[in-house]
Amino acid sequence: VLRPVVERRLTDAIGETVRIESIKLGWFGGQSVRRFQIVTDGLQEEANLTASLDRSLLKLALSPTNLGTIRLEGSATLTQRDDGSWAPLPPASDEPSEPIRLPEFLAGNVRISNLTITLKPIDGEATTTTISDTNASLTLKESRLDASVEGQMSSSGGTGRIDLDLASPGFRGSDGGIDWQSLSGDLALKAEADAPLLRAIAGERFASAGGGALDLALTR
Repeated sequence: VLRPVVERRLTDAIGETVRIESIKLGWFGGQSVRRFQIVTDGLQEEANLTASLDRSLLKLALSPTNLGTIRLEGSATLTQRDDGSWAPLPPASDEPSEPIRLPEFLAGNVRISNLTITLKPIDGEATTTTISDTNASLTLKESRLDASVEGQMSSSGGTGRIDLDLASPGFRGSDGGIDWQSLSGDLALKAEADAPLLRAIAGERFASAGGGALDLALTR
């Protein structure tokens, strides 16, 4: 009963056909979504993902801001639109958006065993990057944000490792939303391999490194 309802609502929301092989919910066990697919009108597959969560519905109800560990694997293709946004993600909008409000406390982890992402820009050739054996963590506590990513990335340019640490003591505005102007903290990024996603993160400094090792630290 739940699966067709979710498929229909997501199809209406993103304007592409959504198919899901199975959804598993458990009051005392974990949750999972198997083979979440996004298919275009031309029958091109834009996403095929499987995700699971190790926390039960009961634990989530008692402590909704502790998300536990999310495991993710599969593939996704992002195609650039004329406005610069990437389908099937929502298109860019000129309308003012509501500030993003976050709870006082939020914690979670993401583990990626194997995720392949293909980028198809308007100009240039498509590039494919595979993320594997990657762990990411996020903790929000009042106005402090701590995040880290450790894992492997590979592409046609080679295979390497990415290590990212972010610590921000102040990111929340007076209205409870994210205040991008006052966001401050330290960002440390270490990366190897000529992966397109790393170029997107580090920009020209990575490109000038010739796709070799990169050690980037930003403080604001």
